[in-house]
Amino acid sequence: MGDTVQMHEGGEPVNPDELPICPFCRGKANIGKVYKGDDLKFRVICSECGCSTPWCSSEQRAMRLWCNRDSPRPRNGEVAKILCFDGTRQVDVRTFSDMGAFHDALRQLEDDGWNCIGSNISWRGGIALLLRGGFL
Repeated sequence: MGDTVQMHEGGEPVNPDELPICPFCRGKANIGKVYKGDDLKFRVICSECGCSTPWCSSEQRAMRLWCNRDSPRPRNGEVAKILCFDGTRQVDVRTFSDMGAFHDALRQLEDDGWNCIGSNISWRGGIALLLRGGFL
């Protein structure tokens, strides 16, 4: 990661505006907040692709997780997969060793009329299910 973030002595980012960009799509990172019961929770989330940290009990913890993340590491060269279904039949499987290429292909497929019906995308990889022409 080529971004430099000013940190407090304890290793925490000074300010949410100094969060590094998303490692996948280079989008801007923002702090998200939500009440879970009586507890306020925080996470850092990319405004472009939605990559995020888990919900944390403090803003500083969420920022620390975002700033100290590992770069995606391929498992046998594969970090992400897109499965395409036309109705109930799987018609395409695409694998990627680079998360940037995964996001580019996902956007292109959506532009071509495929609907993303589910995804699980993290720092280390991802999978997306796309559908065209009916229900699974």
